[in-house]
Amino acid sequence: MSQSVNRLKELLFEPEAQALAELDRRVTQIDLRESQEREVLRAQIGSVLERVGSTEQFTQSVAETIDEALRRAEVKKHSQLSLSIAPLVVTTIKAELKNSQDEMVEALYPITGRLVKAYVASAIKDLTEEMNRRLEMNPVMLRLQSLMTGRSVGELALASTQDFHILELFLIRRGSGELIEHWPQTASGREHLMSGVLAAVNAFANEALSADEGTLRQIDLGEETVYLRGSQLYLLAAKCSGTAPKRIEQTLDDAFLDTIEKELYEQADGESEAHLHGQLLQDLGNELTSRVEAQTSALRKPSGNPVKTLAIMILLPLLAWVGWSYWVHYANARTRQAAASVIASTSAMQGYPTHLEASAVGQTLRISGLAPSQSIKADIISRIGQALPTVHINDELAVVPGSDIAIPDTAPEINKLQTNLADLKASVTLSAMRRSAERATHRVALAARDISQSANATQGEDKRAFLNTTVSELNALSKDLADLKARLADPSALAAAQVENLHAGIDAIGTRIAQTNEGLAGLIGAAQEGDEAVRTSDPAAAAEVMMANAERLSALTSAVLAANAIKIPEPKVVVQPAPVDARTRLATFTDRHAIFFTNAAEYRDRAAVERILDELASLVREANAPMRVVGYTDEVGNSPGNAAIALARAEKVRQDLVARQVPANLLIALGRRNAQDISPAQGPDSPNRRVVFELAYEGEAPQ
Repeated sequence: MSQSVNRLKELLFEPEAQALAELDRRVTQIDLRESQEREVLRAQIGSVLERVGSTEQFTQSVAETIDEALRRAEVKKHSQLSLSIAPLVVTTIKAELKNSQDEMVEALYPITGRLVKAYVASAIKDLTEEMNRRLEMNPVMLRLQSLMTGRSVGELALASTQDFHILELFLIRRGSGELIEHWPQTASGREHLMSGVLAAVNAFANEALSADEGTLRQIDLGEETVYLRGSQLYLLAAKCSGTAPKRIEQTLDDAFLDTIEKELYEQADGESEAHLHGQLLQDLGNELTSRVEAQTSALRKPSGNPVKTLAIMILLPLLAWVGWSYWVHYANARTRQAAASVIASTSAMQGYPTHLEASAVGQTLRISGLAPSQSIKADIISRIGQALPTVHINDELAVVPGSDIAIPDTAPEINKLQTNLADLKASVTLSAMRRSAERATHRVALAARDISQSANATQGEDKRAFLNTTVSELNALSKDLADLKARLADPSALAAAQVENLHAGIDAIGTRIAQTNEGLAGLIGAAQEGDEAVRTSDPAAAAEVMMANAERLSALTSAVLAANAIKIPEPKVVVQPAPVDARTRLATFTDRHAIFFTNAAEYRDRAAVERILDELASLVREANAPMRVVGYTDEVGNSPGNAAIALARAEKVRQDLVARQVPANLLIALGRRNAQDISPAQGPDSPNRRVVFELAYEGEAPQ
């Protein structure tokens, strides 16, 4: 206790102590022989005597000094002041309670009675308002919980207002009242004062009840309750609110004993006291909270009978509703099915839409839709009434005006139209086959001329013999193509009796051209791909394949001629009446020239292209003949992309020709789907990326 008093003196008289020390220092240094300083010293000593000269002066001075010191310490050193005064306050309260116990009880009894009466009335009013508020907020859930638990709604509302919660835990050192640790760790500033008061009250109660060997275990604070548990060194106080569940004191005892036991073991392991107490109190708070919640939940568990009652109350109406819904659906479906069977058995109603709608558990049927005549409608309604005698029928069928009029037979007209369409299709197919045969004949004739010139210029005997044999084969193909054109001139060439032979002949010519292509490709080292030598599905497709092989044949013979360095003399211009001479010169020019591309629609040699286009434009204008501008690609890329690129190249050349005053209606831009390679090369330098020109048939170009 003396240590606390000394600490209080140091806090309260620190400024005075510093002033006296400074004065003592100056007194030891002053020269008493100097009168001026001597007078100053006299004045200072007189001032001191005025404050402490007599007993009354000293008492008043000390009181004023203590009052001022307490104010300064309260502002600047609040925590240290509380720690110093708390033990003095505890000791004083203990002594006063011990010496004046009877007088204090007698004096406080009337006041306590009135306070308790007023507090009880206020508490009951607050409790009533809280119960009413909870009943108004959630009456359905409270009633449902009442059914499940078997407890009344009022009891549940009262229980919800009195939920038990642990608010604070205090770990106090017995005797001194020092607060060792507090949980939770958030500070309100009243923890130390509360610990001193609890320690003093506990000490007083233990001394008062020592004769009966009793201890203070619980303090009722009105809305809150403090539970006390103590050992020889520590006092544990648990401040709680609400109504305590059963066995809460046993729970506190067990938790407190476990905490003391943990402290003994962990102190033996060398844990620091501050860290040990903080962790133990934290664990104790969490453990008590979880135990109390578990006990509260156990008390609120529903009983078996209310659950069964609730299940029955829910399931029975649900099952009844499901059964009734099924029966209504079944009855309505049965009525609709009976009426639908009557309508389906009436052949006159075929093609007339009807809608059936049953309701009122199958006792009402609404029929809507169309009927062919009034008599048929009456017959249907009568038969449905016989099939469903207890059902009320709402007739909403409408009769189609004029439905009794006989509809003429349109089958002959339809057959005639189908015949005309078949004839038109055959005519279009035959025209396409004629164009393919004409084109193939022209290409084979040019190829025979090129191979003949190559044979004359070739030095090697074997190669000349091969080329001469090829010329003979090409001449034979020319004769066969002439026969084919003659057969195609007959409008009945696609008759059922002739189509098979025609198909076989076209396939045979196409196969022979393909075989010739393979030989020429092997001669110059070109790719062996691209020739169609298989039987196609119809004669028109076979003619397309034959023409494609002839196109490749022309390209290969041009390559053979170029390989033998044969310079083809320009055709001599024979003055003949136009447009025959101009058309011939145009055909010769288109057979010898092509425009090559690098990437997309970019010309490989712009200057060469300009020369070709200038001359070609002049020939087309002079001949006034329709012409196809056909674009090709190499094998790089996919089929849809290559088709678009081929068409773009043809469109570019066509636009350049139109820009040179060539009439747009004489030019047809095409992109070939099946490319005819003239070289195995691929990429920007491949000659396969080209645009060629073909003379079109009369009437082929758009007008």
